[in-house]
Amino acid sequence: MRRGEWHWTFYGFETPAGNRPVRDWINTLPEDAVDELVDVLAYMQVRPNTEWSPENFKPLENSLSEIRFSSQDHWFRIYGCFGPERQEYTFLHGTNKKVKNDKDGKKLAADRHQQLQRTEARVHEFRIEE
Repeated sequence: MRRGEWHWTFYGFETPAGNRPVRDWINTLPEDAVDELVDVLAYMQVRPNTEWSPENFKPLENSLSEIRFSSQDHWFRIYGCFGPERQEYTFLHGTNKKVKNDKDGKKLAADRHQQLQRTEARVHEFRIEE
């Protein structure tokens, strides 16, 4: 595929009750962090994932990965996974980067991923301009 043919759609995890935890977490972030996230996602949205910068994206274990971004004095992570379809990526859990290996955050993301696979939860489209 040529670069111009790439267009990723981003989704957020949605609980059976309709809660959107990643969207809610993003709404608590400082404005400069949200601006940085929008910039990172806009860049990623139109490029093959093989071109996503290691500074902003890191594959993890168990089909999970993390999107990284920062504000002036904090680093943030959104744990997610590819899918449900091609050129789609789902945000599972957002967190402030406080520890080197966030085992609890990764476990929560993995649990949410399993809920999606079992159709116990769903996704909602995440628009980067929101």
